Amino acid sequence: MRLLVDDDPKDIRAARVALGLSQEALAHALGVSFALVNRWENGRTQPSRLALRAVKMLLELRRRRPRGGSGEAEKTRKTGT
Repeated sequence: MRLLVDDDPKDIRAARVALGLSQEALAHALGVSFALVNRWENGRTQPSRLALRAVKMLLELRRRRPRGGSGEAEKTRKTGT
């Protein structure tokens, strides 16, 4: 199943949930405020094209990440190499 992200508030929330992120964590990942993500999800404002593209990129990165671990990033963090 492929999750499509449009400017519909339900799409933004579904993408965030699929990523396993809180509104605050998604805001941090996108470099925006928690309040802005909240307004997107409540339909009070619409995300910019750039923000939608960033959410799509996060979803794509998650899709490509191996299951069962965080891969090389985790090894680097543990070993410092």
